[in-house]
Amino acid sequence: MFYPQIILEDVGYFYDLDTFNRCEEEGCLLLTLDAWNLIHPSLITLPVDWSYQMPYGLLCQKIPQNKLRNA
Repeated sequence: MFYPQIILEDVGYFYDLDTFNRCEEEGCLLLTLDAWNLIHPSLITLPVDWSYQMPYGLLCQKIPQNKLRNA
């Protein structure tokens, strides 16, 4: 489906607190992961049942400790 009244805006590769502050200030919706559900006191996370996928990964140091490298 196509909804011309909906404008998608890419916020960049990484979310940070500024992204959530801007979303709250401008009254925008933000598609995010469950892991961010408590990041901002003025925003709520609502689950959706869409056939949509988004990439997800783990972040770590560029030079991880041995115990992480060997995991």
